[in-house]
Amino acid sequence: MASLAVNTFRITGFFKKHWRRILFYCVLLLVVLYLAPRQHDFYLEDDVERFEQEQVTPFLIWFGAIGSVAFFVLTWVWFREIVGAFLGWVGLSVVLCWFLLVFNDQWLAAGLFVNRLFDRGAIEKKFVVGSLAGLEFNRKNFLLHEASTGTSLRDDRVTEVVYRPDLKVKDTVPLELTKGLFGVGYYPGGFKKD
Repeated sequence: MASLAVNTFRITGFFKKHWRRILFYCVLLLVVLYLAPRQHDFYLEDDVERFEQEQVTPFLIWFGAIGSVAFFVLTWVWFREIVGAFLGWVGLSVVLCWFLLVFNDQWLAAGLFVNRLFDRGAIEKKFVVGSLAGLEFNRKNFLLHEASTGTSLRDDRVTEVVYRPDLKVKDTVPLELTKGLFGVGYYPGGFKKD
């Protein structure tokens, strides 16, 4: 019995000493394994790619550049030694680039999540109905082409939302999206996966 009390005391002491670190890793695991992968369920894949290329990547590049320059200036002012400041700047730049690249998906997911927090109206995307050539028109060979760009959308999640048996080839189908904070449209209920 005495050893059980001692072990309980050690475990309690361990949790009291490291509770912040344990909480940090639990939140990080929750974000990486649960929250980040589910953000894509609300968006069209083309919109996610465009958001990443036009907004997230430039933000991360500017953030890294400004952070590196600020660190260089601060270390140079603090130590008054250009070589030490430069070596510190190189080290921080490598670590910062690694951090931003490794967690790129989490940055993207965070941007998509923040985008959904604030509604700024509605976006209506129009799609032209198509079908695979020579096959019977049904849900399995149902194709959508974005009316404004003409690009094909082969996303079964969207097909489940817009498909109706009474549609015919070359019909125009609207898809109502909510415009988020960064101007990216999302489907409020989320596109259901098969």
